[in-house]
Amino acid sequence: MSPIQYPPIYIFTYILIVTAALAASDPNAGPQTFFTNLFFWGAVYGAGLWGGWNYRREKSQNLLTASYALIGLAVAVFFKDYYMEGTVKGLLGFLLWVQAGRNFTLSNRRELYSAYGISLVLFLYGASLAMQSTFVLYIIVYTLAGMFVLLADHVDQRLSLSRGGDKVCMLGGMELPLKVWNLGVMILLVATVLYFAVPKPASPRIEAFPSGGAWYYKNSDWDKESKHEGGGSGESSGPSSRTGEDESGYGGFRDDFDIESAYGAHEERDEVVFLLKADHDLYSRGRVFDTFDGRKWTRHESDDLIMSQSDSEFFIQAYYGDQETAQIYTIRTRMPALIFAAYKPLKVHFPGSMLKKDKTLSLYAPDRLRDGTVYSVESLVETVDGRPTGGVEALFYSDRYLQLPRDLSPGIIQLAGIPAAGVEGDYERAVAIENYLKNNYKLLPGTLAGDSETHSLEKFLLEDKTGPSEYFSSSMVVLLRAEGIPARLVTGYVADKTNFNPIMSHYEVRKSDAHSWVEAYTHDYGWVSFEPTAGMAFPEIRIRRTEFWSFVDYVAAGIRRALRSHPEAWWSILIQKIMSAIFAVWRSLMAVVHFIAVAATVIWAWFIAVGWMILLTVAAVAAGSVYVLLAMVPTFRQWEVEKMRGKDPARLIFACYTDMERIFSRKGLPRGKPVTPREYEDLLTGRFGGPAPQIREMTRLFQSARYGPNAPGPQEGESAYQLYQKILAWQSKPS
Repeated sequence: MSPIQYPPIYIFTYILIVTAALAASDPNAGPQTFFTNLFFWGAVYGAGLWGGWNYRREKSQNLLTASYALIGLAVAVFFKDYYMEGTVKGLLGFLLWVQAGRNFTLSNRRELYSAYGISLVLFLYGASLAMQSTFVLYIIVYTLAGMFVLLADHVDQRLSLSRGGDKVCMLGGMELPLKVWNLGVMILLVATVLYFAVPKPASPRIEAFPSGGAWYYKNSDWDKESKHEGGGSGESSGPSSRTGEDESGYGGFRDDFDIESAYGAHEERDEVVFLLKADHDLYSRGRVFDTFDGRKWTRHESDDLIMSQSDSEFFIQAYYGDQETAQIYTIRTRMPALIFAAYKPLKVHFPGSMLKKDKTLSLYAPDRLRDGTVYSVESLVETVDGRPTGGVEALFYSDRYLQLPRDLSPGIIQLAGIPAAGVEGDYERAVAIENYLKNNYKLLPGTLAGDSETHSLEKFLLEDKTGPSEYFSSSMVVLLRAEGIPARLVTGYVADKTNFNPIMSHYEVRKSDAHSWVEAYTHDYGWVSFEPTAGMAFPEIRIRRTEFWSFVDYVAAGIRRALRSHPEAWWSILIQKIMSAIFAVWRSLMAVVHFIAVAATVIWAWFIAVGWMILLTVAAVAAGSVYVLLAMVPTFRQWEVEKMRGKDPARLIFACYTDMERIFSRKGLPRGKPVTPREYEDLLTGRFGGPAPQIREMTRLFQSARYGPNAPGPQEGESAYQLYQKILAWQSKPS
């Protein structure tokens, strides 16, 4: 096989394999780790390809020895990583170092294709682990480098067939990057359009549910965490005492949930707490509370059940259908010892030998969840009018879910009967109470991402009618229980379109997405989720056909977070002004659209009532008028000719000839623009024999008047008029 002759192959191959190595080493690396990896692999692969460039000209034994040494190192790395981190890591390290060794002898097309193949394997592995949108930059660089490698290889093949001066000219005239940059840009644009605009098929159900992430939670963690201080209430032991305020900033993950201080005062609310891969939006459930004293929520812990499983696969509840909702959670910061999951969890793949569940199917880990932990959940998620539910099930301990505070105000009990008055059915009454809170109360601005003011639930319901989301959910539970409907308070996270990353196809769930909602029990549907908070909507179980609007929502949410985090920055003020102007224009456009819609409605109503008759009458009159006018045209023309008689002979001849053309045009033989009067005469006399003499004489008079040296006299004008009359008489005869 002939050696490589085109130098740019080595440049683009270097970019290709270094990009693949960076992607495989750590696709989610921060700036410091990224530049460390870039320097290391850039130096290793750069030295190897420099050796390959020299090896193609001179088969140096030293370069061959260096290649064998690095391949030997690759074998050693494989066994080390295999025994310490598993098969996948072993193969990854082996490929990285094998390519480093082969670079020293990369001198022909076979070695080039081998490097291309190894880089593709490494890059695909990195893509499977990528969790950040910045990985798109890896994709762009790798795609362009791969395209340039293939184009350079094509040039190299042409060079291998050229000789002498042709080869010199080709080497001197090739400027590959400059000549095909537009092709690369076009490919990226087409790929972007295809990704965002082309409908996506439904994802296949692949039974692969990962767990791990370099962490394993052991049995001993239960005892260790039971003695942990600084997080919980200090009143109970085990994982239930592990709170979440110090990790999540949200008091709803504590044992005792004080709704008057739901959020920490100085927490960074935009921090990502976990990444979630799921087919649709959902509530990610954390804790469930059943006991309320008017300010704090707590739960019964006597029902907790510890589950032990050696293979990290825990069966939470039996189910024999095939409609499970799969979820993959990747923890991005230290979290409470809660296993978040959509209701109703059926099976959990968690990196540990034990976990705990209670009667509400809330799940607890042996230890606080650490950054990098990965676990998977399969849940049964059904819907009733868009409200998530786990399906019909039995009710345990109904008295817990009907408990009310001892000093509950009579006014609240009376209020519970107002929205549900005259409504039959537990589900229907729950919907009525939910809508009542949504439509008659206002969310206190900023409480979903900041601090809540301290005031009682009674004051919220009966006086202020404005408060944080925890007051909405707590109020609905109290109103439902006052109506005899079992209900409970749920805290967790909302994964919806505002935090869905369409580039990486996962939800970036943040601290600001912590939320509380309500589950009410009905005999017809089981535990149904309700969302009483004003301005909040249910997670939409939707199929994302394209990613364009998801991308718009993602960018808009990012802009809102940036503005909220830096409200005083100059760029924040500028963006707010621009957005205000855009919204003003949008409101104006919507006003115009509304006016047009109202006008169209009025016009359509008028048209249905009497308009169609008026329009039909007008159309009939117009059509009749046009018909009459067309019928009167010949009369008008003859009248004009009569008026010219005895006046200007030339104008009379022209009028007679022009009307003659009109007469024969209506008989199917018009005079085209390029046709001369003599040619038209031949056409007419050849088709109409009767008036042939008159046609010839009329044509002669017309040409004499138009092109002759002398002006026509009255006698010629009268002759043209008589010829015209004879043609009219011939026309009026029946054919």
